Amino acid sequence: MTHEGSGFGSSKQSLMIFCKGGNVMNGLAIHGAEVQESKKMIQKWAEENLK
Repeated sequence: MTHEGSGFGSSKQSLMIFCKGGNVMNGLAIHGAEVQESKKMIQKWAEENLK
């Protein structure tokens, strides 16, 4: 998820409400200005969280 300073805000809580019974995992928040340089950060997050 990209943001401009709010991080996840209430996104995780909203997903938990709308996806009752689902497995809402921790995500990766990327500041909008850093999107172009975020590939390594995303790869690291995926390796650690999508096992």
